[in-house]
Amino acid sequence: MGGVGEALYFYIYCSNESKLDVFFDNLQVVHTRGALISESHYGAWGNVLKGISSEAALKLENKYKYNGKEEQNKEFSDGSGLDWYDYKNRFYDNQIGRFFCQDRIADEYVYYSPYQFAGNEVPNAIDLDGLEPLRPNEVKRNQIALIISVHGQENSDPEKGKTQTKNNQYAREISEGLGTLSKLDTEKSNVQVVQFSSGDDSGEQFIKDDIRETILNFQKVNPNGLIMGAGHSRGADNLIEFAKENRDIGFRNMFIIDVSDGTGDTDTKSPSNIGRIDNYYVPNTSFFTPGGQIMEREKKNSTTIITNTPIENTSHTRIDNLIGPLLTNILSKFFNITIN
Repeated sequence: MGGVGEALYFYIYCSNESKLDVFFDNLQVVHTRGALISESHYGAWGNVLKGISSEAALKLENKYKYNGKEEQNKEFSDGSGLDWYDYKNRFYDNQIGRFFCQDRIADEYVYYSPYQFAGNEVPNAIDLDGLEPLRPNEVKRNQIALIISVHGQENSDPEKGKTQTKNNQYAREISEGLGTLSKLDTEKSNVQVVQFSSGDDSGEQFIKDDIRETILNFQKVNPNGLIMGAGHSRGADNLIEFAKENRDIGFRNMFIIDVSDGTGDTDTKSPSNIGRIDNYYVPNTSFFTPGGQIMEREKKNSTTIITNTPIENTSHTRIDNLIGPLLTNILSKFFNITIN
């Protein structure tokens, strides 16, 4: 369910499962507006400004408040509570503006206190998930699109909270492969590009969780923004699986580059929440070589547009070096972005 001010769409289908002809006459869809449960105003660190906040009487309590995080309160038998916010990895105490337990990756950020909130940059940043700050220039308002890019397998699975390629020492440079898409994300453009590593086993779920959180954060401030995806090899497989598992999120376009799940079952069936798939693959792949897959629609999907384009004279590990810059050039023209 969306919050106040969010754009929502409902699809209503009439189905006749009997053997007789049925005519639907005078069918009406009535929208009854729900009551506003609460209106909350906060100080920079998350303290409720009660003088200008209000709650409706005899209504269900809204537990998702500051930064959209769940407030833990009234957990004691006498009705009192700690009033902490659940940031997934840690609990935050807005009365002191600090997390009350240490950051588990504090050793990698020695310039921060292990208890800091939002990188000590309030009000210029919020905290994403108890592990890292999120600054306004990382989630911009009035953006045209968010592009989720998932690279091919890069030596090892990413750790929890470190799924973006900027945290992967084996990730390719911005001048290579899908990394070139980051050239679209400039101060003057309205496009945000987030680069993720791909993963298997537990690392794959960490990636999917972070992709979902990134998209939802983007949609909060850009409810009409477009969502696009691009993936190579296992990264493409991760993206398709993500779309299947998160059908409430729609992708306008998805660019697939020689999808493969290694020795596992590669996802080659598109769900209906992807508007268009452009699949680039290496043809004539042997049994022992990954890739070479043709994309198709799922059985009940009649809407996704799919193009399958074979790319000759390359290999599974090199095809992204050809297609990545090509996509960057195509999208720069689509979004009218000048890149160097």
